[in-house]
This record gives sequence, C-alpha cells and structure tokens, in this order.
Amino acid sequence: MFRLSSRASSDVAPLVARVGAYEILQETPAAVMVLDADGTIVHRNRAGLALGERVGAERGAAVLAALRDQLAQIVRTETAFPVTRTVHVSEGGRHADAEVVVNHFDGGFAVVWRDVTQAHDTARTTKAVAGDLETSSVALTALGDQIAAGASEVSNRAGAVAAGSEQMSASIREIAVSAAAAASGTSTAVGAAGVASERLAKLGESSTRIGTVSKLITAIAEQTNLLALNATIEAARAGEAGKGFAVVAGEVKDLAGRTRSATAEITEMIAAIQTDSADAARAIGDILRLIDEIGAQQTTVAGAVEEQTAVASEMSASVAAVADAAAVSANAVGELRRSADFVTAKAAELQALVVD
Repeated sequence: MFRLSSRASSDVAPLVARVGAYEILQETPAAVMVLDADGTIVHRNRAGLALGERVGAERGAAVLAALRDQLAQIVRTETAFPVTRTVHVSEGGRHADAEVVVNHFDGGFAVVWRDVTQAHDTARTTKAVAGDLETSSVALTALGDQIAAGASEVSNRAGAVAAGSEQMSASIREIAVSAAAAASGTSTAVGAAGVASERLAKLGESSTRIGTVSKLITAIAEQTNLLALNATIEAARAGEAGKGFAVVAGEVKDLAGRTRSATAEITEMIAAIQTDSADAARAIGDILRLIDEIGAQQTTVAGAVEEQTAVASEMSASVAAVADAAAVSANAVGELRRSADFVTAKAAELQALVVD
C-alpha cells in the first residue's frame, strides 16, 4: 500500500481543502492522490484507494512500494508542472506500469494516476507478435524463393529430359534405318552369292565338256597314229600300192578334219569358261563390296547404340536430378506450411489481443 501520513485528520483537511471540495474529490471516477511537499501521500479518494488495493493484490506489495518511490522521485526532481510520466517498475519477477499526471499547488501535489500495465503488456506482446510475424514473413519469402528456384530447376531438367528423349528417338530411328539397310544389303549379298554359285556350276559343266572333248581328241590321235603306221607299211610294200596309200591318206585327212572341228569346239569351250569365270569374279566382287557395306552399316549401328546408351545415362542423371529437386521442393513446401501455420496462429493471437 502507499504510505499514508500519520498526521491527524484535522491537519490533513486544510491541505486537501486546497485541492478543492472534499466531496467532489471523493466522488470523482479518476484515481486521485494528494501528496505533501516531501512526497508523502496524505489522501486518496475512493477511486485511488480502490486502484491501489487492486494493484497491490495483483502485482504485489513490493511493486506497489516501487511505484510509490518512483512517484516521490518525480515530485522531488521535476521543476515544471504539470508533468505527465509513464512509470515502469519490476520487483520479484512481477511488474507494473502506471501513467501519472502531477500538478503542484501551494504546500503539496495533486496526482491523477491510472494502471496501464495491461495496455502496455498488450503493446509489448503485440510488438513481439509483430516481430514474429515479420520473421515468419521473411522465412516465407525465402522459402518462396527456394520453391521458385526448385520449380525452375525442375522445369529445366524436364526440358533436358524431353530433349534427351527426342535425341534418343532420333537415334532409335537411325538404328532402325541402318538395320533395314543392313537387312537389304544381306539379301542382296545372298542373291549375288546365288548368281556366283550358278556361274560356278556352269563353269563345272563346261569343264566336264572340255574333258569329254579331250578324250575324243586323244582317241582320234591314237587312230591317226595307227593309220599313219599302216600307211607307212603299205607304202613300203608296194610300189604300185599307191591305191592303198591313197585310202590311208584319205582316212588321215578325215581324221584331221575331225581334229580341227574338235579343236574349234575346244576353243569355244575355253571362251565360255573365260566368260563364266569373269562373271563369277564380278559376282564375287559384288559380294565383297556388299560385305564391306554391311560392315560399315554395322559400325554405324554400333555407334548409334553407344550414343543411345550415353543419352540414356544422361536422361537417368536428369531424372535423378529432377527427383532431388522435387524432394527439395517438397521439403520447402512443408516448411512453408509450418511457417504459414505459425503466422496464422500469431495472427489469431494478435486478433484476440486487439479484441480484448
């Protein structure tokens, strides 16, 4: 409680009378105190008494005494009146705020005061809430930037994946074309090999015929030798035996004709063999060229497959990066939601304080 003077009421009354009518002072709704020249409280009206008792009950006697000391300090130090001050005191973990208006009169001071502790607590809480909201707002902004960056990265990765897919599709198409060309080349090579086989078969037939003709020539030569021998014998026997010689000579001539015919046929056979051999050589050359083309096409296919493998690896890496970016975005969204919930709670708290 505020300390009261020990002077008799007859001594106090004149000082109170200087402030104004006693009854009016008692009935005024404002909390009023009258202090003497040294700062001692000599009177409180009903409102002042009730306010002092409430502050003492809610804040404690130590806090109330600290308020009294602060009021006495104002009275002793101020020189220009009236003066308005807001006093804050804290004792034993409890505190109070009071707004006082002090005016001087002859022989003492009149003080009008009110408890503003709740209002100041509300203001401090509101300020703290505003600070929390500002911090949360900054965090939300940072999270928004992080989410935006993650979304941009996801978009870029998605574009890379799309480009990689297109590149892979092009590689696959190239592989398909090369495979078709290789199949066509193989078919052509098979056809050329068939032609070469036929040419070689004809060459074999021609060789067989040459063998037959050679046997015929051998037989003719043997017969010619026998006839020549007979002609020699006949010529040796008779002078006039020219007739027999003439017969033998005719036979020899006939055999010579047959030999010429066989020789001509052999010549034709040789020409045919040469032609067939040339055809076979060309067919084999075509086969070799086709085989070379097939090898080149297979090399192209291998390169395309290797390129496809590299593209697939890049796509896998891009997909993994997309997954990581998505995880970061998900975490950021979770943080954003928690921050949003916190802001909502603080906003509700602030709203409740404003309503109160």
